[in-house]
Amino acid sequence: MTLYSFAEETYKSLLNGDVPLNEQAIEVIKKIDFDTIIADDDLCLKLIQAALEFKSSVSRENRHRASHILVTWLLGIGVSRKYMLQVHESGFGNLYYSNLWLQSAMLHDYGYLCNEIKDDNLSIENLTEEYNLLSDRYGGDLDILDNMSKKEVFSHFFSYSYDEIKNYFYYSKDYHIRNKNNNEKNDHGIVGGCIAFRKYCENARKSKSIEPSPVITQIQKLACYIAASHNIYKSSSIEKDNDYLRFNLDRLLSNAPVIINGTNGILFLLSLVDTIECTKRFSAKSNSAAYLIQTTTLKYVDITFTSSSLVVDYSNLNKYLLEKRSQNPELLETLKKHVNGVFGLSSWTSFITHKVDSKNDYAIAIEFPA
Repeated sequence: MTLYSFAEETYKSLLNGDVPLNEQAIEVIKKIDFDTIIADDDLCLKLIQAALEFKSSVSRENRHRASHILVTWLLGIGVSRKYMLQVHESGFGNLYYSNLWLQSAMLHDYGYLCNEIKDDNLSIENLTEEYNLLSDRYGGDLDILDNMSKKEVFSHFFSYSYDEIKNYFYYSKDYHIRNKNNNEKNDHGIVGGCIAFRKYCENARKSKSIEPSPVITQIQKLACYIAASHNIYKSSSIEKDNDYLRFNLDRLLSNAPVIINGTNGILFLLSLVDTIECTKRFSAKSNSAAYLIQTTTLKYVDITFTSSSLVVDYSNLNKYLLEKRSQNPELLETLKKHVNGVFGLSSWTSFITHKVDSKNDYAIAIEFPA
């Protein structure tokens, strides 16, 4: 089965009722088929904005991320169904079919849709303002969130301390500026999570809906926190450790133990499907002279499921690029980089990756830990 057919099958199933969606999102899905929505970034944005728990305008500069967000969400639903993945109940039932996965997946790249992503002078204080995601102190009509990271029922979702996230924000800013990244000056996960939480609280307060909906408020806090956490990586080398030490990121040094595992089930799932999904790599935004439309990319990648692993095979995409796009060798390099990233899952999560065939560098088995 291709990634396209797998995502399409999941998209069609959304109207079955086992995925919590509001009426606006359901109406979008009823009216727009998968083939149409996946090819149109603005339609993807429309569904994302309908599904979010707050009303928000977004920048269209990085709107190519919208299709990636949509496919990532669909892959997560499909993979969790295949493996009947469960997480701690936390009062929400099976979270993989709940609002928490929906909100976490929809928000994970929300930072790319915020103008603050390119602000050289952005600080944590600018991001959090009155409603601080990176805190356990709220009180008032937000007291349902007090000390959430310390409560046993929620603590497994908090893979990083608030200080580690703040420190990573400034490490990332330093990294992007030193590498002259004009598109992303600040970590998109942290930017998106903090801004989304702030906007949710502002919207909820205006509509006076926080007090009657404590569970939704808790889910939004967790989803925004997971979005802020998903782009935090360990150091990749001993040489890079020094940069991490400068920002007090001792737990993220290259020789530190793996920290993303099934304990934090939503972040674990997001790490997997966000890494597999590859349309973002080949967008026109990434390279206006050599790009692939989303449908083409997804239809040339295969996914297969076994009892304890999934296999993602990019061989047909590689073959397509060799035969049909030989005038764009940079696309082949982009694919190699992506495949290496999938293999690299085992360096920062407890997934185990290996080649399916020693003669094929593009088919990767990803095993779930026992």
